[in-house]
Amino acid sequence: MKPLRHTIIIGPKEDLGTRTPMVNALIDRMRKHRREELPKWVGNPRRKREQLLARVSYNPAPVPFRARLLREESFPAYVRRTYRLQINPDDQTEALLFLPRRASRRRPVPALLGIHEHGGQLLLGKVKLTHIKGMPATFRRYQERCYGGQPPADFFASHGFAVLVIDLFGFGSRALWRRGEPPYHRGNVPISAAKDLELRLRMRYEQFWLHRALLAHGVTESEICLDDNRRSLDFLETIPAIDSRRIGAFGLSVGAILSHELAAFDPRVKAAVPVCWTGDWGEMIKRDGPRVLGVQFLLPGISAECHVPELVALTNPRAMLVINGTQDTMYSLANQRQTRAAILRIARRQRRTDRLRWHFFDGPHQFHPVEQQLALEFFQEWL
Repeated sequence: MKPLRHTIIIGPKEDLGTRTPMVNALIDRMRKHRREELPKWVGNPRRKREQLLARVSYNPAPVPFRARLLREESFPAYVRRTYRLQINPDDQTEALLFLPRRASRRRPVPALLGIHEHGGQLLLGKVKLTHIKGMPATFRRYQERCYGGQPPADFFASHGFAVLVIDLFGFGSRALWRRGEPPYHRGNVPISAAKDLELRLRMRYEQFWLHRALLAHGVTESEICLDDNRRSLDFLETIPAIDSRRIGAFGLSVGAILSHELAAFDPRVKAAVPVCWTGDWGEMIKRDGPRVLGVQFLLPGISAECHVPELVALTNPRAMLVINGTQDTMYSLANQRQTRAAILRIARRQRRTDRLRWHFFDGPHQFHPVEQQLALEFFQEWL
């Protein structure tokens, strides 16, 4: 039997056709619902946080990490350790831990959880945020576009912060690899641009297979990511050289939304810097369809009452710096400003405008050195 072949055109807009009016009506109705519900809990986010977390289907009992050190590399300002962790009862992940050389049990340092982006680059996970010797040109170009030649994990570690980055579910060591495929996820295995694209497109399609397999058991990728990121904080707390009272989180793109969610639902995150994804999801859908909304961060039991403004409200009274690019094609500048206004309205009600910062830079969807410096100064102030 010949395999079926179908050409899928990936464009800047996903047209929902005759279903558009229904989806738009749902967007407007649910926006009204969130607006009506907000006053009931905005003054007591702790109780609301607990209620919403109870809706998350993937909430397994913690298991021992059984951390296995795969390698340790020395750099002038820090050491970089690669671990394999039992991140949940069902799956393992690989993680990078950056420890400044001055860190010790007697002089513990603050820590950051770096949450990597999606970017359509499913082959890589944690290594997106660091310099890897021998990285193929196709991977280097991708990293240059996102981080402007300055991997953020290296940057923050060189300024005194411990940094932990794991492979998110579906990426890097946890991508949809077939048996016998080279370990491209390490970031230093030779690969051509054509092969890179072939694998990325294949995995992008096969993600829907995985999505259905999880849904059959009432679980979504986003719930796994939330649980894994919270477990990452647990792992940071096991490192004697880290001050677990001073933990922050940052992320670009999908990493930004996951940073929003982690900060909203785990008070151990004292400061967060989400970069290039603080916009209104409904307006994104109305403009371009759901093309930029991913299963990695859409929490079905929570999204009915929490989009980005509500997620920020749940972080009260902790600190946040939101960074957005005025030329970001994922969502418009008008959308960014609309969301900022909604967040600030809530912040005024919570009397926390002094702990919410906002920065617009003249550029696209990226986290380049100038913005990394702003994030560093913010973390130094609050951690």
